[in-house]
Amino acid sequence: MDEHLHLNAEQFNCWASAMLPAATATPVLSSMLHLSDSACTTLLHPSHAQGRDIPLDEFCTEFDLGNNIHAKFTKNAYKEAQFLHFVMISKLKEMGFQLGKIAALCDAIKWWSVPHV
Repeated sequence: MDEHLHLNAEQFNCWASAMLPAATATPVLSSMLHLSDSACTTLLHPSHAQGRDIPLDEFCTEFDLGNNIHAKFTKNAYKEAQFLHFVMISKLKEMGFQLGKIAALCDAIKWWSVPHV
C-alpha cells in the first residue's frame, strides 16, 4: 500500500524552494511556485539543516529563550532540539506562543541551524 504525504500550498512551496534553487528557476516557474522565505511555514527553512542535537532545555538556555518557551514545548511533548525542524509556525500559535516569542524562536533557529552547502 502506497502512502502519500498531503501538503497544502504553503507546505508545497516550502518544499519546492528547497528542491529547486531560485537561480535555476525560470521566471514563470518561480512565479508559479512563489519561491520566497515567506512561503515556508516551518521553523527550519529548507535551505538549512538542523543544528546539533541537544535537549530543548539546553537549547532554550543557550539561546536565551526563557522558561516559558521550554514549558510550552514540554507541555506538547517536545524534548529534543532535533524535532524543531518539524514544527510549523501555525502550530506555535495554537500552542499559545506570542508573536514576539515566535520571532525569538525563529532567530534562535537561524543561529542554531546550518546552511546547506
